[in-house]
Amino acid sequence: MSVTLDVAPAAYKLCSDIMKIKKGEQVAIMADSGSDPLVVNATAEACAILGAKPTIVWYPMTPKVTMDPTPPAIAAMNTADVVIEFCASYFFYGKAYEEMDASGKTRYLCLTGMNAASMIRSIGKIDVQKTVEFGDEFVRVVKAADEIHITTDAGTDLVANNRGRKVYQTGGIATQPGTYMLIGQVAWNPVEETMNGTIAVDGWEWNVGFIDTPIKLSVKAGRITDITGGREAKIFSSWLSNFNDPNMYRIAHYAYGINPGILKLTGTQNDDERIFGTITFGVGTQGKLIGGPTWKAAAHDDMGILNPTVTLDKEPMEVEGKFVHPKLKALCKGMGIPGY
Repeated sequence: MSVTLDVAPAAYKLCSDIMKIKKGEQVAIMADSGSDPLVVNATAEACAILGAKPTIVWYPMTPKVTMDPTPPAIAAMNTADVVIEFCASYFFYGKAYEEMDASGKTRYLCLTGMNAASMIRSIGKIDVQKTVEFGDEFVRVVKAADEIHITTDAGTDLVANNRGRKVYQTGGIATQPGTYMLIGQVAWNPVEETMNGTIAVDGWEWNVGFIDTPIKLSVKAGRITDITGGREAKIFSSWLSNFNDPNMYRIAHYAYGINPGILKLTGTQNDDERIFGTITFGVGTQGKLIGGPTWKAAAHDDMGILNPTVTLDKEPMEVEGKFVHPKLKALCKGMGIPGY
């Protein structure tokens, strides 16, 4: 089987069904030296088939994420109707991104580091409309609740209150200007001061990789107060302390994975944040998209827990990684998720 043949329809689905690219639109496809050429070229070809005018912009990887690309790349961003970013060292949340976003003219999609296998499983193999419908229902269920209690066999036991906070799909159908992420995730942050308990990271953490011994984070009023565990915990603790920034210890977001094409760890960042039924926690910078108070930190980091049990106002929504809420369970069955 040719990977190229599977990437082509996935790229077309991305451009037609998700980004809603129209005839005559200017599309800037942003790529750095860490991007996958197969994905970049397939996306440009899909844009051309749709009658749009794609421009591929390649530039060297920046030393750190959120740094601005080269001036010619920035010029391309600011003159496009649609910007699709595949950069491994992403410019999302950098100054150039913020200026582009503030213009209110651009549909921007962050697909940082996406490779061919990721595009196939996370876009090509899913039903976009059913995934969005599941996300919409998930948002309604969470927004209707106040208390959220998360536990896992690995040791997570975290309670917080939503108190009407914004809950939204980070990836959806790009019909309006704004920022979009890979489809298959719902994000929000409960009121930070109400977060108390323990997060036992047992899936992945981006500075460590896959987790063998859970990293246990003691959380009080939305801040990490202690880190225990094995080798992984020592690496993570050292990484955080090196910033000498108190905001690096703040919980920045909850993010729920709801992409039906991703059912296990892959080692690809965007994918693993969207493993169906898992939860990603962010620490460090909280951006305006979350809808909380927002703050800047020296960096941002994400980590995931597997097979959570989640209750909303004492009612179970998910038990050991499987949704039991009646409406969500029915939608899972309709999407063909194994076990439903």
